[in-house]
Amino acid sequence: MYKRLHRKKWTVIIALALCALFALSACGGGGGGAQTTAPAATTAAAATTAAAATTAAAAAEATTAAEAGGDHDLPFVKFSMNVSQDPPKADDARWNWYKEQFNFDIDFVPFQYTERWEKTRIWIATDDLTDIFWLGLDEMIYAEYVTWMKTGLFQEVPDLTPYPNIKNMYNHEKNMVADLLCTFDGKLMSLPAIRGTAPYNYMVNLSFGYRADWAEQLGLRKPNDTYTWDEFWDMLQAFIDEDPGNNGPGNTYGISTRLTYFPDIMGIWQTDPSPWTWEDPTFVAMDGEYVWYPATETYLQGLKIVKDLFDRGLIWPDQLIDVTEQQYQELYYAGQMGAMAQNNEVGWVSTARNKTMEVDPSLDRDKVYVIAHVSMPGTTDQFYQHSMSAYWSCVTFSNSATAEQMDRFLYTQNWNKTEEGMRLSMYGLEGKDFTMDAAGNITVLWDKDSSGTFLNPYPYTDYYARLGLDDGQAGLSNVTRNESDRNHVREAFEWNLANVARLKIMDYVQVYTPLESKERVGTFTADVKNKAVEVIANTTGDTIEEAWRAWVAEIAPRVQPVIDELNALPYIPDDPVEMMDYIKSGGLGN
Repeated sequence: MYKRLHRKKWTVIIALALCALFALSACGGGGGGAQTTAPAATTAAAATTAAAATTAAAAAEATTAAEAGGDHDLPFVKFSMNVSQDPPKADDARWNWYKEQFNFDIDFVPFQYTERWEKTRIWIATDDLTDIFWLGLDEMIYAEYVTWMKTGLFQEVPDLTPYPNIKNMYNHEKNMVADLLCTFDGKLMSLPAIRGTAPYNYMVNLSFGYRADWAEQLGLRKPNDTYTWDEFWDMLQAFIDEDPGNNGPGNTYGISTRLTYFPDIMGIWQTDPSPWTWEDPTFVAMDGEYVWYPATETYLQGLKIVKDLFDRGLIWPDQLIDVTEQQYQELYYAGQMGAMAQNNEVGWVSTARNKTMEVDPSLDRDKVYVIAHVSMPGTTDQFYQHSMSAYWSCVTFSNSATAEQMDRFLYTQNWNKTEEGMRLSMYGLEGKDFTMDAAGNITVLWDKDSSGTFLNPYPYTDYYARLGLDDGQAGLSNVTRNESDRNHVREAFEWNLANVARLKIMDYVQVYTPLESKERVGTFTADVKNKAVEVIANTTGDTIEEAWRAWVAEIAPRVQPVIDELNALPYIPDDPVEMMDYIKSGGLGN
């Protein structure tokens, strides 16, 4: 059984933990969930199902494999590229086929995803960039990115006409913003990787997954897994008090999350009255002017909500110091945690279900982790969800890259967007890993684990999906993923589209308009996170407001120049639709 640390140790440990906190990412990449690491196969099975088609627009525009790849006569090219996954192993049959097919090789420079921003800064400062450089681009680093792109540190992206599948990625109306944000003085300086949730307005399924089997056992499960805010937290209290997992007194915990989502996902996001969203609280347009959201009454209200949940013992006590972002997951899999707050994409749901079943195979897999729909605090029928930027990262070409190296990267990525390339990415090698009949039906030949989930023999996937997620719909049509998991996540997306009255979106004007003050002092997101965690741990319900207001007053002189410069912009958005029209008409400016 897991035993929590004694409260007296929190202050010292939190101070150490916060030093490591902002090496971590808020929603990176494509979405937040860990990849499934399955046990050894207990069965060897093949499943036949209809092949997942690419979107109609992409299929109509795509070049064939013969046009875009498969040319053994290509001259050999080698280049370097940074990679956040472990590089492919020597016996990776898919990667070896791919390298031979396109007659190229890569010197991979590994780095941890959580250190991507800091490593980027170091490599730029030491002139040590790889030839093809992957950049985890978002609002945390965009101001610096603008400077890098404008000062000759990277090369302009070559003409994309010879690579129509890449070019067509940016033709869709919803993808226009990503293209604009990477264009400077009329030059496209990097290739944004399009998010896989475009069909759902780039929604991020940030929600609570919970033990629905425990709720059923206690007679508390609601139809459609829909709860008011109070009902959900009262249910977690019942999990702790009544111990449906038979852990013994004091060994069942309510909820936890990634440290990089905390405390925002547990009440701060849900109380924001504006139409805008963010990964960490920052500047936001409200009532026709920009304000620093952590200084508003609504932020304080959300912070108090999280503080109350923490003090009531509903949030795992060691949430504040789990910098590895692993221990809370292990508690859930072991049956000691009632819920997790997460970006509930397919990979995450599959992992949570599989890992929990490894501990107790007698459980009902479809009930051990279920996405709940929880109303916003103080409401019964209003629900929160937000979208993210149209892209999740970008690829740039450093000054060390030759024309031949850039061409080979673009040539191979263009092929990745063909139907043949998509099949390679999702299913592996035809004949070895899958077969396809004349009607396009796929039979996957991978082994399965005891839960019926396919065991992917290829842990390395990075290069195949460098400019976009694997199949355009965040894994929802990839038949190697567990069908029940795919259906469950798809239903959650569709439920949100039908029931979330106002999907919050990013204020591109504020986030991506380069400002001297923001470039100089940043957006204070790390300061806010550190202080929020500190006051949750070290104040009482009666003193948290005073402590927060005192800190806001202390930091206000540093924040005010950014507010002043934002409010001097010629356009301050009130309506998201109007804002998008403004940006697409060229009003963003860079």
